[in-house]
Amino acid sequence: MTYSDAKDEFEVRLYRWSKAALDNEIEQSFPSFGPWNHYRPTCRFIEQLEPNARLALTAALLEKSHKNAFNLLGEKIPAEGTKLLQALELFLMEATAPRRNACRAAAGTEKAEYPRGQELR
Repeated sequence: MTYSDAKDEFEVRLYRWSKAALDNEIEQSFPSFGPWNHYRPTCRFIEQLEPNARLALTAALLEKSHKNAFNLLGEKIPAEGTKLLQALELFLMEATAPRRNACRAAAGTEKAEYPRGQELR
């Protein structure tokens, strides 16, 4: 087995494990993610979805994190998954806006500063 083959096999196994773990979390109402404040808005968004929409969003989230494995397995993201991923990102921007604004006010700045002077789009 070559290094490239081993790397691909590892990525596929990690993808399958990630998919099973995420499916389990969703099915059990996020027992591992729930206690962490950072994940609460994401969990709330997913809980609002119908089961088929949850599967589509899960596929989109996994593809975003495991592109190579997704391609190796020939899996496709449902069109609904891409739309739901965009909706999730918008939901998270709105859900975290009060906290971001409070941090900016406490720091005395109007805009958050990002590495190398870039702004978040």
